Amino acid sequence: MLEIRPIGPAHAEALAALWTETFTRAYADLHAREDLDAYCAANCTAAKARAMLEDAAIACKVAHFDGSAVGYATVRDAPCPVALRGKSVELKQLYILPDVFGAGVGRALMEDALETARAHGAAHMWLCVVDINKRGPPFYRKFGFDYVGPGPTFEVGKDRVASRTMARDL
Repeated sequence: MLEIRPIGPAHAEALAALWTETFTRAYADLHAREDLDAYCAANCTAAKARAMLEDAAIACKVAHFDGSAVGYATVRDAPCPVALRGKSVELKQLYILPDVFGAGVGRALMEDALETARAHGAAHMWLCVVDINKRGPPFYRKFGFDYVGPGPTFEVGKDRVASRTMARDL
């Protein structure tokens, strides 16, 4: 059974572990293991998770499938770097474990994230997706997202990865 639940600062360590596992598994074939480990050690910490979960501008929800945490999504009240008319919120993260690909977990997290954005009074939702992410753009397009401009460059160890910004109307 699939359940989407909001989490708070008391769940920071569990979220940090889920961040690390989902990120590492998503990019295992694209980055060197030592680069992934260093990235996660610096960016997927319990302290960073706690700070995010304490931020009133961010909503984080975790997907539980058959009792296990298998993915999460974070929505952040933030303007899009590409000019959009009206208030926008960012889909900061949406990751699921590969074990549940095709089980509806990503769809459920996305639908929940869109509802969260609407509840924040947003007219648009936007996100950045790295160019090496082959699964992401087709998934986001299914939900009405389209490319609107360039995104930032992300660094994972020695790799510098370009990204693009996608957005959709709500």
